[in-house]
Amino acid sequence: MLNSKGVRFDGAGGGLPTLTADDLNAATSFCNPTGLNMLKVRICGDDSEAHTAFKSIYSDVQKIAKRWRSTEKEARIKALVQLAMFEANKTPVCPACKGRKFNRFHKPCTPCKATGKYIIKNSLRARALSVSHSTYTRIWERRLIEVLQLISDKENQALTQIRKKIGH
Repeated sequence: MLNSKGVRFDGAGGGLPTLTADDLNAATSFCNPTGLNMLKVRICGDDSEAHTAFKSIYSDVQKIAKRWRSTEKEARIKALVQLAMFEANKTPVCPACKGRKFNRFHKPCTPCKATGKYIIKNSLRARALSVSHSTYTRIWERRLIEVLQLISDKENQALTQIRKKIGH
């Protein structure tokens, strides 16, 4: 089923095309490994891939940190990567509205701003990085956004490569 064009699902003899494990293995075999590991963690809940994804993202962030001209300790950069991976992979449900986006009076939920997801406060992010709130907002917030963008780009590259191989 794999040819020079990629995986095909128009099987011989009619019937409904099916997606098999072999098709998925072929589609994921040459895609971005970091993005694939992040997708496995986020979509499949496969936490065994989290450490591999962490190491790969951490090495990319170390390269970015040189551009930041940062003299930060390795532990803080690791904490930044862990925080970004947590935020990229976990979408905690808002405890006030239980993910429904509206409170019991059918008004938009205030704590989550009607998103249904728990919004992590900057003070908690600062605590996770062991920096003051002002230092976080002045320096680390931009860096966290940059690492989150890096993770998103890796995942999107993997998804694009998988879609091309599958033919969708």
